[in-house]
Amino acid sequence: MQIYYSYIDKFYDAQELISLTKHEKEHLLGRKIVADISKSVYGIEDEIVYYGKRPHFKKNEVYFSISHSENLVVVAFDNEPVGVDVEFVKPRNLDKLIKRYELEGKVHNLEEFYGWWTAYEARYKNPSGKFIKTYQILPQYVCTISTNRELKDIKLSNFT
Repeated sequence: MQIYYSYIDKFYDAQELISLTKHEKEHLLGRKIVADISKSVYGIEDEIVYYGKRPHFKKNEVYFSISHSENLVVVAFDNEPVGVDVEFVKPRNLDKLIKRYELEGKVHNLEEFYGWWTAYEARYKNPSGKFIKTYQILPQYVCTISTNRELKDIKLSNFT
């Protein structure tokens, strides 16, 4: 499995795409990473289609999943279905979160909450995933991957 990441503010010039929202910039950068990596690494120039809300290549057996949070975009590629979610770890009212998501006794601190939340999102993106693995991929970012096989090695690469 390969994960590529990029910070929006390091990728786009401050004036570039100034009329777009942060969310729109994250979305565009995710698509750019998919297009560039699929072509340069996997030799895929295939059309991206949607199954529900999940994008995938029309004719190829390479899978990908995109997530973004607070200036960071990550894209996971694998030869099996994959779901990825990333979150920026910031101070939150843990008691409110525990009540809102009915997590009494399951979550005891913010790190556990972010692990639970990213696992929930990654499972949503790949509901068939039998294995869930949570990492702190970069300082202040938690990332969870949902996959159909045990993860032994994940390669993290900066997309520039």
